[in-house]
Amino acid sequence: MSEGNTRGQHQRATPKGNTKRSGAVRVAVFVALPLLVALLVVPAKAMLQAPAVADPSCATANVLSGSNFEIDVNGNLKVDGPDPCIDWLANGTGSDLRSGVLAKADKPAGSTDDSFGKGTAENDANPTIVSGSIPPNKSDLKVFGAFTETTAAGKFLELFWSRVQNPSGTTNMDFELNQKFCDPAATPTNCANNGSGVTPETPLRTTGDLLITYDLAKGGTVPTISIRTWTGSAWGPATVISGAGGSALGSVNTSTISVADSDGIGPLDPFTFGEAAVSYSALFPSGGTCGTFGSAYLKSRSSDSFPAELKDFIAPERVHISNCTSLTTNATGSVTIGSPISDTATLSGATSDAGGTIAFHLFSDNQCTNEVTTGLSPVTVSGNGDYNSGNFTPTAVGTYYWTASYSGDANNAATSTACGDPGESSVVTKAHPALSTNAAGPVTLGDPISDTATLSGATSDAGGTIAFHLFSDNQCTNEVTTGLSPELGELHPRCGRHLLLDRQLQRRRQQPAGLDRVR
Repeated sequence: MSEGNTRGQHQRATPKGNTKRSGAVRVAVFVALPLLVALLVVPAKAMLQAPAVADPSCATANVLSGSNFEIDVNGNLKVDGPDPCIDWLANGTGSDLRSGVLAKADKPAGSTDDSFGKGTAENDANPTIVSGSIPPNKSDLKVFGAFTETTAAGKFLELFWSRVQNPSGTTNMDFELNQKFCDPAATPTNCANNGSGVTPETPLRTTGDLLITYDLAKGGTVPTISIRTWTGSAWGPATVISGAGGSALGSVNTSTISVADSDGIGPLDPFTFGEAAVSYSALFPSGGTCGTFGSAYLKSRSSDSFPAELKDFIAPERVHISNCTSLTTNATGSVTIGSPISDTATLSGATSDAGGTIAFHLFSDNQCTNEVTTGLSPVTVSGNGDYNSGNFTPTAVGTYYWTASYSGDANNAATSTACGDPGESSVVTKAHPALSTNAAGPVTLGDPISDTATLSGATSDAGGTIAFHLFSDNQCTNEVTTGLSPELGELHPRCGRHLLLDRQLQRRRQQPAGLDRVR
């Protein structure tokens, strides 16, 4: 795909700080910032993690409803409005990409670049990859980016594309989101067949995969954002999600973006940078189950016609785009009978104003079939965080198993923990009572002797018996037959015998659980 002389004059720029250009990824290492949730990405060289959550109310005019991410009328990467407005850069001119942003560069210009060829179109499940030839300038890609955001109003996916040249025609960019990620070294690889002798790069498509299309008419400044779903053999019909009251918003730059305003991605000529924000409501329609996409990549299409030939692409990157909430739990470990146990659930991945309830359930068997009546009420949820079940005091020893269930709400999917999850069992052990004694002092031959035992540290309903033993030697080897029952009795010893008392706590066969044998 020879690009001609102009190719040498317009080299791709690698984002600042990215020293390796071939298929390189520049990822701002995530630090937990208040009020952002980032796309979890695990590229070859770095991992993007989930930032925290942001308060709504960005004053910038061009934001998608409920979002704080600036999709500027004249598209750019820097933050223009006051807090809590956000953009691709952490702040204004000269700042780095925001933590949690994925920015991946295409392969460098020249014979090592690759693209789609041999008439490959979007409905081809096995697109053909060719190398050493460059598509027309308008389709020659530079960098693509992705970010996810969570506000009180919901979750949003932000995307950007950039290319080498200012085109003279329509702009047609397609972002593909796949559930599987292609890894030629894995088993299975989950890779499509990209041609004979070609190391595969694109993933196998799965029913439910998504294609987000960005189409800008010649001379236009407002793109149309649409979405298609993979049916198993082809992409389904396009649903336009931008426009008044829509769930997506896009823009393109109509003026030059400087290097300082792009963290090294630029400089960018007019119409060489576009961005879009898409509500999760378009990615994960209401009423469906939670879903997750594990791969994302960018492609350029040669015209507005959807069956038109695909041109350049930036290879897929591993991502984690999901509407699934997460619930982890940690129960009281071990207690003595008579002490309370409880469970703590941690809700994450929900919107900052998440509602609903978390219900805690306790079982006496490891299959979680015998539920214990605890009297605990569901706990009201108010955003992500830790929620405690409240205390319950078991009446029998043993191992107890907790589960927790989040109900979900209009913006957040329900989720539950499983029986036997790590950290979800509470062990209730027996009490360890103490026994002290006080025998009768010296007596005259013919007078009775006795021993008094004091039991302490047992449960309030402790049962069982206390048996008293009498010995005639100080090694307690020669027991005297007293005829005493397992309770306090009397004995008249014979003259001249030295009598010792021993004691032993014996358990009745029917003794209630919770009382150990004590000597």
